[in-house]
Amino acid sequence: MTMLDRPAFWAVHLGLALGDGLDAALAALFGVPLGLLRGTYLRLTDDDGQPEFTVAAALAIRYRRQDVRYLLLPPDDEPIVLGVAEGVPDGPGLSWAELTGVAFRQAGPVSRARALLLLAPMLGDAGVPRGPLAQALRTVGVTGDADTVAARIAAAQPTTWRTVDGVRSCDHPGSTRNPDSARALPAQQRASVSALLDPGR
Repeated sequence: MTMLDRPAFWAVHLGLALGDGLDAALAALFGVPLGLLRGTYLRLTDDDGQPEFTVAAALAIRYRRQDVRYLLLPPDDEPIVLGVAEGVPDGPGLSWAELTGVAFRQAGPVSRARALLLLAPMLGDAGVPRGPLAQALRTVGVTGDADTVAARIAAAQPTTWRTVDGVRSCDHPGSTRNPDSARALPAQQRASVSALLDPGR
């Protein structure tokens, strides 16, 4: 059994991004034992753990002791940091159209659900539908209140996106894809991210 097969992983990965503590309330929300929840967190952040999960060989989620890094992996360049989360992410790095574009290109319902949820902490958009998120949670084995978790993910980082000169930009002040943000990626990287994540690819 891999880490992604464990419902407790999703409780840690999504719960921390939503600002929840590793407590009985989070365990109940996801339907997992509290001890398993905390044990999974230790495995993810221990110096001998710190795994990296990839999505379609183009995106990576890298656990470290102090944070989680969400990376875009251009084929011929250095990784681009879409966002960093020390618990709650600094800001969104993906629109709903981009997230579903990546996830729904995966083969099979389990792979699609995992991709959607691995990247969900980077989601920020207005009017995100709850249904696909709730279905993804159930597909990966979450037995708790999937509808409530999905609603919280959908509402976590409401923002708007715009396209200028072919580059999609985010209006959230904490987003690396907002050219006016203190965390903004360089213009060339923002253009590369927009092209690589184009939902129409």
